[in-house]
Amino acid sequence: MKRHSLSLASGLLLLAAARCASTASSDSVTITKNEAAVSNCSRVAQVDVPSGMPDTGRNFALADAAHRGGGNTVLVTSDDARTGVAYRCNQPSLAGR
Repeated sequence: MKRHSLSLASGLLLLAAARCASTASSDSVTITKNEAAVSNCSRVAQVDVPSGMPDTGRNFALADAAHRGGGNTVLVTSDDARTGVAYRCNQPSLAGR
């Protein structure tokens, strides 16, 4: 039990540190289950939620891992996925508006 509590505490500490370091960058990452949304994107990497990470930090961890790998979209298979594939998708230009 003590080991589980230590693992949970470590996961929360890791989440807090990561949140402070990359809030703005990971906020720009989209998480989707729609394969069509990444059909014209470049695959970057497989991304995973670190073991011990509580489910409440799952989407943040996926988005942060994608951003660190150069991705801006994560394709997952379900709402509760702990793994996904990061893609780099072209964003529409705002210059022409």
